[in-house]
Amino acid sequence: MRSHTPAIEGGSGSPTPQDSKAWFELALWHDENADAPAALEAARQALLLAPRHLGAELLTARALTAVGRIDEAAEAYRRLTRRPGAEARAWFGLLDLKTETPTAEDVRTLERLARNPRNSQENKVLLLFAVGQAYELAGRPVDAVRAFDLANRLQRRRSPWSAEAFSHAVDVTLEEFPEPAPDTAGARGAGVVFILGMPRSGTTLVEHVLAAHPQVTGASELPDLGLILADESIRRGQPFPTWVGDASAQDWRRLGEEYLARTERWQNRVLFTDKMPENWLYLGAILRMLPGARIVRCARWPLETAWSCYKQLFAPGMFGWSYDYDSLAAYAVDEERQSRHFTSQHPRRCRTQTHEALVTDFAGQVRELLDFVGLPYEPSCLEFFSAPQETRTASAAQVRKPLNTATARRSLYGAALDPLARALARAEAHVTARGTFAPAMSANC
Repeated sequence: MRSHTPAIEGGSGSPTPQDSKAWFELALWHDENADAPAALEAARQALLLAPRHLGAELLTARALTAVGRIDEAAEAYRRLTRRPGAEARAWFGLLDLKTETPTAEDVRTLERLARNPRNSQENKVLLLFAVGQAYELAGRPVDAVRAFDLANRLQRRRSPWSAEAFSHAVDVTLEEFPEPAPDTAGARGAGVVFILGMPRSGTTLVEHVLAAHPQVTGASELPDLGLILADESIRRGQPFPTWVGDASAQDWRRLGEEYLARTERWQNRVLFTDKMPENWLYLGAILRMLPGARIVRCARWPLETAWSCYKQLFAPGMFGWSYDYDSLAAYAVDEERQSRHFTSQHPRRCRTQTHEALVTDFAGQVRELLDFVGLPYEPSCLEFFSAPQETRTASAAQVRKPLNTATARRSLYGAALDPLARALARAEAHVTARGTFAPAMSANC
């Protein structure tokens, strides 16, 4: 899932480039349409005409990250940390790469900037998340927790979220899809692989592994499925999934064909991947809309996933549940129980890919994954980090390197993560007491 992108001012539409402003607007347009190479070129044209254009400089750094030129992106962000007015966005972008080990002077600079009482609320949040990342990279876990706690407390005020309302929505979904999807003739959607699950659970890694195969196009995070179901809800005058009981086989076919029409640009190889993590919310619909599609649900030890989410500032308006331990835990448990409901109903169409299994037996798991999606083994998938796959998520820099087998943070933080572990246990106990969840999480905490 995409990391937070600090606001960059600019227009929309596809202008005719005549000056720096027009080139910048074109760069923004390409960025919004997931074409990082074109965005990078347009931003650089803007900078040729206006070398101090701050928006174009920030967009250049972001595009360099997306296309995998991480060292250049780091250099660009590092230069911007010295630009008055750009410090918060630049430091956040630099530390969000998770490749830069901050110097003692870097840490002191960040601390000083974060204490500045003239910071806007947005800049304060950006700087505190950056400070937390710097402390973690510097091996100061207790200080990191304090910084992330403050950053999340501030961000939570801007992102209200109700765990109770969300859990009720999951209950309704499970009630509306009590039985497996019927076997449907044909293979509508056979060219689609959905990669979903909790953010920070390994979805980007799995997509890069598959996209390294010559028969796969990695489309990254597509919004189409959610938009199609939202439009159908408007048409019916009922929110999803309350209209599911009234939907006919013809309705599901129509919605599936609409998805395929909207994603046609990605259908240039045998398979394409749709890596929108929160598509787990629509698993029941996917299984009926696209009976030929394959679903890879990514999972990771709950405490590791939850902590990775907690210390990540996501895109504006996204994931209000991630800025509070109890809300985060409730969301994680709801994802687990709903995903398990559908994957257990459809074992031949759904695979749960754990991060721990990949780390333990990478080559073996890649073979199994390729076999599951119906592709022959391809050695290039083991070198996923070399594939020219665009990446616009918080893992953009991490998937440009060979598999890191030491991503667990429990041992680094120790007792400092006990409050989060207790929140996960409370959330599990709560839904178990309601009879809507079979315990499976706490042993991994």
